[in-house]
Amino acid sequence: MKIFAILCLLSLPIYNFAQYSTREIDTLLINEKPAGQNASGMERILWNKKIIDLAHKMNYQKGKVLGYTNVGRILRQNFELKESLKYLHIAEDLSKNVDDNFVKGRLYIEYAQVFNQLGLFETAVKYCDIGIAHYTKLKPADRYRKALRYAYGCRGAYYQELDPIRALASLRKAVELDPTPIALSNIATHYLKFEYNEDSIQLYLKRSFELLDSPVFKNNSYHRSAVLLTKADFLMHSHQYREAIVCFREVFELSKNFVGQDMVLAAYRGIARAYQQLGSTKKGTDFLQRAKILEDSLVMARNRGLAVSVDKLFADNRTFQQSLDRQRVELGLTLAVCLGILVLVAFFLFGYRKKMLIRIQERDQEHGVLLDQVNNENEELFSRKVDHLIELAKENDPKFFIVFQEVYLAFFERLRSIDPKISNETLKFCALLKLNFSTKDISLYTHIEVRSVQTRKSRLRKQLNIPSDVDLNVFMDQLCGD
Repeated sequence: MKIFAILCLLSLPIYNFAQYSTREIDTLLINEKPAGQNASGMERILWNKKIIDLAHKMNYQKGKVLGYTNVGRILRQNFELKESLKYLHIAEDLSKNVDDNFVKGRLYIEYAQVFNQLGLFETAVKYCDIGIAHYTKLKPADRYRKALRYAYGCRGAYYQELDPIRALASLRKAVELDPTPIALSNIATHYLKFEYNEDSIQLYLKRSFELLDSPVFKNNSYHRSAVLLTKADFLMHSHQYREAIVCFREVFELSKNFVGQDMVLAAYRGIARAYQQLGSTKKGTDFLQRAKILEDSLVMARNRGLAVSVDKLFADNRTFQQSLDRQRVELGLTLAVCLGILVLVAFFLFGYRKKMLIRIQERDQEHGVLLDQVNNENEELFSRKVDHLIELAKENDPKFFIVFQEVYLAFFERLRSIDPKISNETLKFCALLKLNFSTKDISLYTHIEVRSVQTRKSRLRKQLNIPSDVDLNVFMDQLCGD
């Protein structure tokens, strides 16, 4: 009968999906409203399958990912965790070719929900953080506020089993983004279990029930059940067991409208404790047995899903290791290329430096040759000037005194520094000595007697304080080096 119903459902033209554009397909898959609020899990799966088939025909990757993620969520809500993970794997493989942070964020948050139901809270937080990282990249932020709120609310619930302080921070962030009855009731639970504060518990429960009366949540059985469980726990803590039983029973009634086996299990355990506290042992035992049966079925479902999740985790580790290996290979290649470039650059620089040194040496040699040429030319020029001076001296030419000063620039200045009162005639006599003229030469070219020349030499020694053992010609030659 059930198979017949499914076949009939498949054959019904619920929607002529072929007429939709990719944008309209996105809207259908994200909101999932046309599937019907009261549709069963199978009906919702079939509805999503029709759109997935259309996405395959259109080769629309994003539509496929959204559709398979929806199927994974529906299976999780029905506690078919193993099957849920399989469809999420399909969605994840397809998402590698989709550059859409909303689609990837939605997928990883759903992964986190499955891991949470498997009791793998740390893994759930890890995947939730990946989803949040994708959501926070979305622009404009206000458009995706509810998606981010849902993610923070989920993370707050996971952290309640790991780190109550972080749980509270995440829940407050969720409420700040977009308050929901469940997020508010989870904060109330925090103050009930970890930082007992009756005023805070009552405040957040009050806000939760106020939201439940709003149009958005008025008919939401899932949110109402979550808030009622928190209220029942608070009543149990306050020893108001009969009032708590009323809340638990209301959860049983509401659970007929949604699949929330964890909530039903919590209600079974809670009502069993309440009856035991009231002394109704038989009723308490009856609900404990129901809780045990339900728990066993949930454990079996968890174990089936756990095997798949472990495969997933190891696959992730292998993928991560492969990624590390690729990075190492890429790093090695990069280093090899860089090293090769450095060697080439060093070789080029060495060759360039060698060429520059050769050029410098060649230029130094050229400069040396030029300098030698200049020095030789200067020496020749100086020699010619000296020869010219000697000729002028021999001719007793009046220009001798002037030309001598041009050739030996500092000679007369040096003599004047020894004797400031020295006469020009004496300077001329010293100039002849500088040119290495002998006593006879001076006598010959100046037309004075040899005795007079000797007398002048004696006077010059006294005037310039030249010792008697120093040759005058040598003294004059060394007096100035130019």
